[in-house]
Amino acid sequence: MNDLKTKFETVMKDYDAAYKAHRKSSIFKSRIDNTITKDIPTLLGKYPALSGFVVDGSVGHGNPAKAPFVFMGNPKVTTTPKSGVYLVYIINKDEPSLYLALLQGSNTVTKGSSKSKKSALSQNAIKIRGKLGLPDPGPMSCGSPDYDAGCIYWKKYAVSSLPIDDSELYKDLDVFIGYYSNYCNTILGLPETNQTSDYRNLIIYGIPGCGKSYRLKTEYLTKGFSRDNVVRTTFHPEYTNTDFVGQVRPVKNGKDLDYEVIPGPFTRALFLALQSPEKKVALVIEEINRGNAAAIFGDLFQLLDRDLSGKSEYEIVNETISNYLNEKGIEIEKNEIRIPSNLYLYATMNTSDQNVFKLDTAFKRRWEFERLTNKDTEGDIKDFTVFTINGTDVKWKEFIKEVNAVISSDDDISGDRQIGNFFYEGSDGDLKRFANKVLEYLYNDVFKYGGREKIFDCSKYKSFDAIYDAFINGENVFAKKLANELLEDYMPATQGAGGAANSPVDDTAVLTETLNEASKE
Repeated sequence: MNDLKTKFETVMKDYDAAYKAHRKSSIFKSRIDNTITKDIPTLLGKYPALSGFVVDGSVGHGNPAKAPFVFMGNPKVTTTPKSGVYLVYIINKDEPSLYLALLQGSNTVTKGSSKSKKSALSQNAIKIRGKLGLPDPGPMSCGSPDYDAGCIYWKKYAVSSLPIDDSELYKDLDVFIGYYSNYCNTILGLPETNQTSDYRNLIIYGIPGCGKSYRLKTEYLTKGFSRDNVVRTTFHPEYTNTDFVGQVRPVKNGKDLDYEVIPGPFTRALFLALQSPEKKVALVIEEINRGNAAAIFGDLFQLLDRDLSGKSEYEIVNETISNYLNEKGIEIEKNEIRIPSNLYLYATMNTSDQNVFKLDTAFKRRWEFERLTNKDTEGDIKDFTVFTINGTDVKWKEFIKEVNAVISSDDDISGDRQIGNFFYEGSDGDLKRFANKVLEYLYNDVFKYGGREKIFDCSKYKSFDAIYDAFINGENVFAKKLANELLEDYMPATQGAGGAANSPVDDTAVLTETLNEASKE
């Protein structure tokens, strides 16, 4: 896509004529003003690496400006092109040409004559370049003496030598965003993180069913990601690097046999990101620790180090990926691969899984982590009746609250074995499904090595088969203490523990007997 290039090209070609015809001319109103003040800022504002930045365009006030511009500033530094340091696109109408610059506002220096202010700005620029390790680019000549004096570093595009497509423009912009971020960190001392904590590599982890995938869907993938730009995969013990990256396979072409790259999810996501650098793309990895992540990523591991603009700090050479991208029309120089700033890697990790692969420290260092608990998603629980004790409906929300209290109080069981809010999403009274999903997990997983008597009436029911058969027939199969705790959650505040309506159960209480007694009355 060449939206950004086309917009700049239009202004570069038409601005001088519009300038001479004054801003009342139709060409100025229809093509120049809107393009500079609305269209280009809107495109840049959607660019992920500029997330959180103030982006604004200007053609001047009153008479048209000699050098129209598009301002891009970190609001922690400046929100106006008159002061502070910021990034800017400036159009020189006379050449015509386009400048991308790291610039100081003209009011950054407030004392002295106009000439002395410009001299002070130039001296400041030299000092800043030195601290950032940037070479002297020579004087800028954008058509505005104030901008020229305050320029720290710049890159020029002649109208005849604009990049072929937007990807090159965004690649150059990424470089300048890196310079700007370095300035914010090194000279101003702002935290060395993305400006808006817009994490590019994020793992959400927690107990089974706590809502990790739901969190990704509702909190992260709603922020500028279209459905077509989300690529999903799930790691498992047999998952390999070729599954993730892709591989060359033979393909029949009539009577001939050709070979082509069949891309894996990483390569598909990378292609989408490079194809549309102005759009956010997400690669979602479910259950990242169920596969050997270090082996699956392989040399892609090196790409997880991101600079402050969000792109890979280091590159790798991968011919499988570069061949596929080249076939798709995306030119990769020297087969060098980087993750661009608009590609986000999101993963989920279940903390209670057994026989999973541990993430090593070097791998974990390159990710941000967010722990999710039941408390974080309790407002999203769909509550329903899971079973009945002594005529009282027991809701899912109360059941997991009491069962998780038992699990967390047991020193021999990890708290990560608790049940998440979304572990079971059933309907009222579906006893068979509840037994197969929840009771089986508690019996054969959480309390596999002891402690089952804290959940079940093990003196009466000696196996899970016995518990299952009794439960689906309406019997109370739970330990007396747990059953009483469940009933107390529904007792009115004025009613004592011995109240008739919700009386504590005894060891022989069964639902069928309770219902039969009620029917006799």
